[in-house]
Amino acid sequence: MEQPKNDVLKVKRLHVEFQTSHGMVHAVKDVSLEVKRGRIHALVGESGSGKSVTSLTIMNLLAGNGKVISGDVILNEKSLLKLSGKEKRRQDRNDLSGSDRCSRSALYS
Repeated sequence: MEQPKNDVLKVKRLHVEFQTSHGMVHAVKDVSLEVKRGRIHALVGESGSGKSVTSLTIMNLLAGNGKVISGDVILNEKSLLKLSGKEKRRQDRNDLSGSDRCSRSALYS
């Protein structure tokens, strides 16, 4: 039996921008990360550091004015950013989930 790969999710050199009424906003610049099978991971950082945009991009939930400029998101060896609209709709949402919690409440739960 073939052993599953250790890396479940890879984000490679992700760059995301948003078009706003004030011009282009560079929200995520050159983010790379790997999520390992069987491990617990957290994405932490200062306010405005791109945590939410990175997470939303991974889950294909980026707002309409957002655009991935470069990089890739690979889940189980398949690029999520290269999926067609039909494939995105069929994507099993059980593979990805997130928790958007106030940092203070996370410490006490």
